[in-house]
Amino acid sequence: MLDGTELPQDTWPLPEKAWSQPRSAGTFSKFLCEYLQEKKAVALLEVIERASYGPARILEDKIPQLRKKSRLQSDTDADVVIFDPETITDNATYSDPAQPFSGFE
Repeated sequence: MLDGTELPQDTWPLPEKAWSQPRSAGTFSKFLCEYLQEKKAVALLEVIERASYGPARILEDKIPQLRKKSRLQSDTDADVVIFDPETITDNATYSDPAQPFSGFE
């Protein structure tokens, strides 16, 4: 919080007077907006890999349960999200860091 009081890690959304880095709410939407939509520097498949399969693959040696995550295969636990990447907007700012992204209906 602004007064230095620590919040429990599972507190979300953040209370009004709490401060956070905008990446808390906007990391992947910012990456999608900037590098896919604006700069056209990466393909959509790479964005999805970096947001889901990549982290699961990196951590699976330490957390074996992640071997069954973020994969569209039989006997896995993949969450499927259908979205239009052109409608995603990152809303988190330094003055309002807890603003969630928009564009998912």
